[in-house]
Amino acid sequence: MQKPKIFIAVSVVFLILALLDGIFRMMADNGISTGILENVYGLHPVLMVFGFLACIVMAERVAGVTVIPDLKKSSAPLAMVPLISLGVVSEIVGYTIGPDWSRYLGAALLFAGCLAFIFVLFKLANKTGVKLPFYFMIISAVSLAAAAILSAFSLPAGNSGFIMLLLFFPLVFILGERVELTRFTSTPAATRRFGLAFVLVAAAVALFVLSSVLDSFFEAQMIALLVGSTLLLVTLFTVLLAESQNFKLLSKSKEPLQRYVFSHTRVAYAWGILGVILAGIYFADSMRIDLYDPFIHSIAVGFIGTMLLAHGPVILPSVTGKKLDATKISLLPLGILTAGNLIRVGGDLTLLAYSSDIVEIIVGLSGWLILIAFIFFLKEILLGASAARVSIARFNNLSIARS
Repeated sequence: MQKPKIFIAVSVVFLILALLDGIFRMMADNGISTGILENVYGLHPVLMVFGFLACIVMAERVAGVTVIPDLKKSSAPLAMVPLISLGVVSEIVGYTIGPDWSRYLGAALLFAGCLAFIFVLFKLANKTGVKLPFYFMIISAVSLAAAAILSAFSLPAGNSGFIMLLLFFPLVFILGERVELTRFTSTPAATRRFGLAFVLVAAAVALFVLSSVLDSFFEAQMIALLVGSTLLLVTLFTVLLAESQNFKLLSKSKEPLQRYVFSHTRVAYAWGILGVILAGIYFADSMRIDLYDPFIHSIAVGFIGTMLLAHGPVILPSVTGKKLDATKISLLPLGILTAGNLIRVGGDLTLLAYSSDIVEIIVGLSGWLILIAFIFFLKEILLGASAARVSIARFNNLSIARS
């Protein structure tokens, strides 16, 4: 279990760097320029998606391959996170101080890490009777691999297809985890809906890949992005409908962790649907209405960030091998994260109607709430793990005393 823990630590370092980079870039965009990290502002999506999200989900899967003989002997699981990490560092060097070959090397390393991840996911899928969750995850990894190739030639800013591929990876991977986590409560009708959702996301990723290479054909690019976003919106509604039975069970549960997950997933789906609707309007109007930041952060912070809070207490114990006292986690990080994102998205939408220096400053500073939310979340996870260790130790001591 030692290597997954190291990989988790690496991903958290990238998370902190990505959050700080995003905070100072947002401040600069809203007239509060500090100059801090300005050389890597354009790398914020790469740091967040490859550095943090890819590393964290790969670390999660590394912990699960110890029971698969074929993968236990393979170097692919242990190579994924190092390849991605080195790729991100190489691209940072290439895009900030050069030389150009450093970013090409970085993209190659990122692509190799994605291929290793796809290989691992296929192996895991072949060893289970419930393959659909892994099919979602494989499609999401294909999107990440396509983004890795694009990262050799330019940064995501200005290429909406590139941005959608980056967002698509965590969004669809999370949907795969939702299918995986609800497989025991899913009805046959829900399973069919999940199957339909998979077909929709497969078509959507193909359209986003196509749109990313259509820079010279603007109208065709907008059509591909609009149709892809529409398919993604239908996917979210389809998965939400498929989860309805699971939500009923979670809402009635007396288990603190299940109620915690229920509260988070409802908020996450609302943000995801809002974000994809805003993206559809943005592409339908050929990007004339500046909904770029509102749609990205409705999806990235609202849906993906909230789902990370929801799934963290469920998944991290399996990665670290430590139990978690669910009574130590609360809705406070969710409240702070939601407030921060409401200020950001709501402020950006307000600024479309009229200019306001005060609103700009508030929006520019709202990113600090996102960082605070994740700090509180990590603190509660650590407290929960510590409380669980104390409870286990007391139980063991009591058992010894009785014997």
